[in-house]
Amino acid sequence: MAKTVRVLLYTGLGNQMFMYAAGRALAWRTGSGLILELRRYVYENTYHRVFLLDQFPIATEIEEGRGLDRKLGRQVEARILKSLSLRRLWRLRLERSPDIYEPDLVKAPPSRSIILDGYWQS
Repeated sequence: MAKTVRVLLYTGLGNQMFMYAAGRALAWRTGSGLILELRRYVYENTYHRVFLLDQFPIATEIEEGRGLDRKLGRQVEARILKSLSLRRLWRLRLERSPDIYEPDLVKAPPSRSIILDGYWQS
């Protein structure tokens, strides 16, 4: 199986652009494929944000992430985010804070596929 960088997209267009740029740069540096995952838009009902990057000429795979209902999707995601062992199992890289530079993203390339979760504005 080929390595991939999977980006969990959410919020508005500006943040989507930062997330896409971080994922695209990491995928390019590591020779990996890039997948944009939209499952959070299925159960995000606070601000009613929508995926807008498809209005630009991006060349990547996009997954809708259907299948889990809203409540179950939030519960599963919350459990994964709280558990270090589950995050490691899923190879999930969380951004600690939008204000803190994450040097791990530009160090040695990952040996396996990873999932990026955060705004990655730094």
